[in-house]
Amino acid sequence: GVRDLAVKAIKDRINDENGKELGDEGYIGAKDNLPAKDGDGNQLSLYYTFTFYDSTSYLRYDATLDEEELGNPYDYTQSEETEQLVFLYYMDEGEGRSASYSYFLDYSSIEKTVEEVDRDTNTDTDDETDTDTALDDMNIWLLISSAALVAVLFFVIGVFFVRWLMKKFGKKAKIKPAKDTRYRPKKGDNTPEPDAE
Repeated sequence: GVRDLAVKAIKDRINDENGKELGDEGYIGAKDNLPAKDGDGNQLSLYYTFTFYDSTSYLRYDATLDEEELGNPYDYTQSEETEQLVFLYYMDEGEGRSASYSYFLDYSSIEKTVEEVDRDTNTDTDDETDTDTALDDMNIWLLISSAALVAVLFFVIGVFFVRWLMKKFGKKAKIKPAKDTRYRPKKGDNTPEPDAE
């Protein structure tokens, strides 16, 4: 990319300024790191290697505390890490134009996650499958019986609620007696009853 072109241009410029050719001592080759400072003492480059100290989730493994002898739970090995260019200052003086200045920052060397590996000691997959199937069948019956129990519970609560309502509001309701529609003669009235002959 652009940063690689800038690194090559800086190496070529430093080699030219010091009069170094390929094979000379002090020659900066393609795989060599750039110097940290330029000839004027300004910061030119910075290289960095990621370590476990950069991760907040990593705890150092201590074999003396590993009573179950499960081994290091982290998927991190320091020897796999390589030094990376994380900062580069590049000044392109250009021919016939004004100089341009570029800064390159690479955070990939520190943006790494160190995670704990799942240390499940159960490696017998056949027993696990049988157990899961049996648990699934049992779970269906548990679900059905739980649903029936909940339905009965709601029914009982409903019965108690209706009884409470009838008790509370049944006492206040007054029952009016039925009106007697039979004919009754008044005292001193000698008129016969309509049906009597």
